[in-house]
Amino acid sequence: WPDAVLLSKGISGGNLPLSVVLSSDEIFESFLSDDFTRGFLHSHSYTGNPLACAAAMLYLIISMRALRILLINNLNICHKHLVVLNQILGFQRSGRVA
Repeated sequence: WPDAVLLSKGISGGNLPLSVVLSSDEIFESFLSDDFTRGFLHSHSYTGNPLACAAAMLYLIISMRALRILLINNLNICHKHLVVLNQILGFQRSGRVA
């Protein structure tokens, strides 16, 4: 697992400037302090403004819905393939499986 993963623009669907940094606990804690001088302050145009964050949330919701639809469609295709495979191999249902 990498120590840090940097994501930008894509997190808001590429519509508004926004970024996120995912890091290990060790790196996160090295910047966590009430002392302002210890903070990581390089975040000019990508600072999480409310509009960009709202766009990111909506993009993530839409993406998750699209992924859910894609997964359901793939499951339906797999089911159809299994039905055909069962017919080819001559398997028959013998009753309810508990």
